[in-house]
Amino acid sequence: MKHSEFADVVARTFPGPQGDALLQDLVLPELDSQTALQALAAGLEPQIVWNAIVKEMDLPPRYEYLHRIDPRDAK
Repeated sequence: MKHSEFADVVARTFPGPQGDALLQDLVLPELDSQTALQALAAGLEPQIVWNAIVKEMDLPPRYEYLHRIDPRDAK
């Protein structure tokens, strides 16, 4: 997953300010209790960070690879 794809799946899953707040505020235990922004700044791969968000937010497993699903097919 590229950083641009990460930004896209965050925006698709958590529209508007909700996504921004989640990246800044949600502590991810799986990533040493860092936020997503901290983990990305530390050099973690976007896919690892996204998978931690999917797990923490209890999203369906198919969300792990949401960047591979065309938004028109995601309904």
